[in-house]
Amino acid sequence: MTFPSEIISNHVSVFCDWNLREIIKIFLKWVWHKVMLEKSEYLDGACQLGLYLYIIMAVIARKKLRRCFMVRKLFTSESVTEGHPDKMRDQISDAILDAFLRDDSESRGACEVAATTGMMFIFGEISSNAVVNCTKIARDVLRKIGYTSSEMGFDADTCSIVTAIGKQSCNIAQGVNRSSDSGKIGARDQGMVFEYACNETPELMPLSISLAHKLAQKLAEVRKNGEIVGLKPDGKTQVIVEYDEDKLVKVDTIIVSAQHDPGVDMAELKKMIFEKAVIPTIPFEYYRNGLKLYVNPTGCFEIGGSHGDSGLN
Repeated sequence: MTFPSEIISNHVSVFCDWNLREIIKIFLKWVWHKVMLEKSEYLDGACQLGLYLYIIMAVIARKKLRRCFMVRKLFTSESVTEGHPDKMRDQISDAILDAFLRDDSESRGACEVAATTGMMFIFGEISSNAVVNCTKIARDVLRKIGYTSSEMGFDADTCSIVTAIGKQSCNIAQGVNRSSDSGKIGARDQGMVFEYACNETPELMPLSISLAHKLAQKLAEVRKNGEIVGLKPDGKTQVIVEYDEDKLVKVDTIIVSAQHDPGVDMAELKKMIFEKAVIPTIPFEYYRNGLKLYVNPTGCFEIGGSHGDSGLN
């Protein structure tokens, strides 16, 4: 038999790391055509073995091709640490509403918080029989987060707090008051609720947001227990996950923005965040083939919290 070398020369360079496999596959294909199409007398055990080998190689090649032409998608989610200015305001308003509900389960209303350097505003409309010290609650939350020094631009014990909370509007209240006829409670006015769940995590949330939340919580933990020296309360985490169509492949990238003291060595900070926060939080199986990690990619992050970013929850 003459081996068709011209066929090999046309195919051998398709994928440089497949050369041997391509050669074997094309040779076995040629044997198959000889046996089945030309009714050759070589139909014996060796040719049958060659057929089986050809099928195996075809399966391997198909998997390789699928990897080359797979639909690669990246899905990203972001979370913030407890000292992020938006998260800080959320925690204060939540704590105030929890205090009202704790003493009066029929309490209703809305509480908003805004803050800037050294100053906080607490306002809203709440109807309740409970008496709550909103200023004390706010200072307790700030102290727990770690804003305990004017050097951060915010000190739980010295910042100015202005409160302006009135009663809920009677026009709004009539939409939620218990009906005297049916005893049912209304749902106020219009409202839209969207729900979502998936089976990637035990909490039925996408892996990216689950890991981003856990990483943000870990940053707060290692800051408070002193495992990473020089961290401050503000921070963000972002996790990017790669998918092959709808199949989870790996964690592709992690981005951490962490507020820190002046003069901190960024290379050392990145090393410590990887060792003390990323490794204990992100399962190794998700990045065994490599991981892109960026820590404070825009540069230093010394000014944070409400000193660097005011806003409304």
